[in-house]
Amino acid sequence: MKALWSYAQAFTPEQCEWIIEAAKTKTPTWARTGAAPNLDATFNHRRSKIVWIEPNDEKMYFIHQVFWNIVTQMNNDFFEAHITKLPPLQFTQYCEQYQGEYKLHMDLHWLEQSNITMNPGHQRKISAIVQLSDPNTYEGGNFEFGDDVPEKPPKDEIRKQGTLMAFPSFLHHGVTPVTKGKRYSLVGWFEGPPWR
Repeated sequence: MKALWSYAQAFTPEQCEWIIEAAKTKTPTWARTGAAPNLDATFNHRRSKIVWIEPNDEKMYFIHQVFWNIVTQMNNDFFEAHITKLPPLQFTQYCEQYQGEYKLHMDLHWLEQSNITMNPGHQRKISAIVQLSDPNTYEGGNFEFGDDVPEKPPKDEIRKQGTLMAFPSFLHHGVTPVTKGKRYSLVGWFEGPPWR
């Protein structure tokens, strides 16, 4: 592994606004976590609403292709993980109304029997997050890495609308509470055979 994170421009601001409006036509649900047994317990750790974007969605299928092309290149250049699949993407809303946040967490469980992947026999390898919102439309809602990432990416760069940031799924990361407005993001988890 040559780096712990990488970022690049993935979508234009106009494309981001289109994705937001298209995703908002779907019915959102409260996000869950693999570590919380019920919604009340989840709210102590995560407060956000989500919509799943399937790879075969006729209007939005191109988004998966953009994710795949950019992240596989980043993986070849920096992470060198064995990735084979990209399941449905998660459109996520963090809102001031419920102080939307996601405390520090990892995107995988190391134990195979408690894995959160959608594909048996696979683990999440690379997490990728696109900043969909114009950063001037909300306050708070900052993406943060935990202490296991000594050198952090520049905050202004990863808050730019349309920026995709990728990193190994075993790194601790989270989103601080949104205190004004709404923050929208798009998340994908690239999967492959279990880490060795």
